[in-house]
Amino acid sequence: ARVIPTPGHSPGSLTLLTAQGNAFVGDLAYNELPFLFKNRRPPFATDIPLLHESWKTLLAAGARTIHPGHGAPFDARLLA
Repeated sequence: ARVIPTPGHSPGSLTLLTAQGNAFVGDLAYNELPFLFKNRRPPFATDIPLLHESWKTLLAAGARTIHPGHGAPFDARLLA
């Protein structure tokens, strides 16, 4: 697995990305109430544009499944 800097939710945020494409993102993404948060953005973030850049970084690095800190895992393509 690789550790990837993914700021946006908070400074210094990190993601663990496995060779199989499982991204353990903590609060970088949200899936607790998908009918309300269809864009998967967490309800709180320090820098929304930077958060979106971190999502792009994960997709480019090969993320396939997002494992958020809140809610069930989901297809990484939903971050696009």
